[in-house]
Amino acid sequence: MTTHQETVEWLLRRTAELLSAPVAGLSPDTPFSQLGLSSMQSVELAGDLERWSGRSLSPTIAYDYPTIEAVAAYLTSPDEQPDEQPAEQPAEQPAEQPAGRPDAAHGEPVAIVGIGCRLPGADGPAGFWNALREGVDAIREVPAGRWDGEALYDPDPDRPGRMNTRWGGFLDDVESFDSDFFAISAREAARMDPQQRLLLEVAWEALEDAGVPASVLSGARAGVFVGASTYDHGASLLSSGAEPEAYDGTGAALSVIANRLSYCLNLRGPSLVVDSACSSSLVAVHLACQALRAGEADLALAGGVNVITSPRIALSFSKGRLMAPDGRCKPFDQRANGYVRSEGAGVVLLRPLSAALAAGDRIYAVIHGSAVNQDGRTNGLAAPNRPAQEEVLRSAYAAAGIDPATVDYVEAHGTGTAVGDPIEVAALATVLGPGRPEERPLRIGSAKSNVGHLEAAAGVAGLIKAALSLHHGELPPTVHFTKPNPLLGLDRLPVVVQDRTEPWPSDGPAHSPGTARRTAGVSSFGFGGTNSHVVLSSAPPQPAPGGSSGSGGGLHLFPISARSEAALRRRAAALAAVARGRAGDTAWLAGAAAAAALRGDHDRHRAAVVAASPKSSRPR
Repeated sequence: MTTHQETVEWLLRRTAELLSAPVAGLSPDTPFSQLGLSSMQSVELAGDLERWSGRSLSPTIAYDYPTIEAVAAYLTSPDEQPDEQPAEQPAEQPAEQPAGRPDAAHGEPVAIVGIGCRLPGADGPAGFWNALREGVDAIREVPAGRWDGEALYDPDPDRPGRMNTRWGGFLDDVESFDSDFFAISAREAARMDPQQRLLLEVAWEALEDAGVPASVLSGARAGVFVGASTYDHGASLLSSGAEPEAYDGTGAALSVIANRLSYCLNLRGPSLVVDSACSSSLVAVHLACQALRAGEADLALAGGVNVITSPRIALSFSKGRLMAPDGRCKPFDQRANGYVRSEGAGVVLLRPLSAALAAGDRIYAVIHGSAVNQDGRTNGLAAPNRPAQEEVLRSAYAAAGIDPATVDYVEAHGTGTAVGDPIEVAALATVLGPGRPEERPLRIGSAKSNVGHLEAAAGVAGLIKAALSLHHGELPPTVHFTKPNPLLGLDRLPVVVQDRTEPWPSDGPAHSPGTARRTAGVSSFGFGGTNSHVVLSSAPPQPAPGGSSGSGGGLHLFPISARSEAALRRRAAALAAVARGRAGDTAWLAGAAAAAALRGDHDRHRAAVVAASPKSSRPR
């Protein structure tokens, strides 16, 4: 066995050769990225080290152990166990949990009882679910009114003022806003960040989806936890050179994205914006669950928002070679070469499970536990770290009280990068692979393949996808997956990429007594190093609404109301579109009519539809 010093000397020599630099100028304590080693050179170094040491090593070892000293210590540690083949030689789990790790006294599960979302190619949970099932690619060229994508495009992003992509995941309209509905003056609305406006609308839709009237929340201990990071509006507003206006401060501040929702609904629980970059919204969900379990709030609206009105971030990321030249996220695929920026918003309404059951809420899924941590010092500020990802997974499943080997599916971070994907898959295999039957591999996927990377809203988009999958008992495909990235090692790991729409794999007998029928995890990682993971299961059995058999026969009165005549027509048209999608489901009509009558606000502009089936309903 080679010594620590021999390993350090070999690594110094080989790194110097790759960099065409003198050995004397290299420090074994400096991260490889700061020495100048590129991601491809790091993979080459790993291969050379594997041949020199005679050990099976991860191609991403320079990211897992980001300095020469750290790699040498790992390879020569007397208690080091090979962990590059997690399915065959799983790393030992610590016998004792570190201080602060949740113990067996797990907190009460949290129910997802409402969903609102506006995403590229999909409005609302029903539209998003249909797009996922059908494998829709919602990416398109930059729409008119944003910036001239064609003029800025160049295959060589090193050209001044140019970027290597003219694509993105865009919403059709981020300008329209019914300010009267939210009692906001037109003058103030004009200075508001579009992210504030979009979040207000989507949060309201989540309340409607849950059948929770906004009026009953006035003065309630309801929390608001929102992930937001993009500052396009504020930067434009404050650097325009125009005379400042009274509403510029609140219109530009990211904190007000959450605060304005609390203000408009008169909510008295915690209200905050989380910015941990791409993991922001999943960290927001984690904090919301903590607040519910700690008694700081009785229910919570949690999610994230991202609106892109400037090309500047894409220009920067293009020069950093982070953007996919073809404008597509290709998670886990051999063609993975970057990601595409997208915009949208997602909000989930959360209650403690006992409260949701007592209220008769429709439950999409149940959150059992979650965890957040940091990469620490890695091979570069934006570089991922596999040991940290493994630790956040272990912490999340310990908090949930769920055996990782029983998890059916993980909605991965899955941006589609050559280094990030192998690190994530290796971490999942290490923690969720041991003890897993060969016939039941872990399935993974990523909504980024459909809608792109929503950055601060990406985590909640993945959470909504996982919740809808659990609710419907199906797994939708990961699009753009044709051939696995060979660095993933899927031929030797108990992991498969979900590439088609299929029934949930564990439907049938439960894995073991006391195990949830369907289980899933959701991961989200920020490029500054903040990692998060949430553990979910399907909802417990619930009686039919109103204790009925669900036949839905006879005529039903479906009331509709809004704060203006124009809003009433829009709402009626939206409900009619939903009804057309449920044309043969009379049981849905009965439940929806009852919820509209008993679980909604009744505003001053009102109408009603009498219908015997969803197909017969029409807006009036």
